[in-house]
Amino acid sequence: MCIVAQNIRKILNEQGLKQKVVAKRAGYTEQQFSNILCGRKNIETDDVLKIAKALKATPNELYGITEAS
Repeated sequence: MCIVAQNIRKILNEQGLKQKVVAKRAGYTEQQFSNILCGRKNIETDDVLKIAKALKATPNELYGITEAS
């Protein structure tokens, strides 16, 4: 599983959200979103932007990039 998918799952768990809710917010069917999370679909930049917005997260959070303090 890619780092982006791992971070999406982590944020889903932290926020207590269901995959189908985020899928709908991001404009995907449940199957499409599942395919993204399971690695059956490559995650494109457009996907990262849609999913980040649906999770109320930043694209950097999905990529696992944190700002240095």
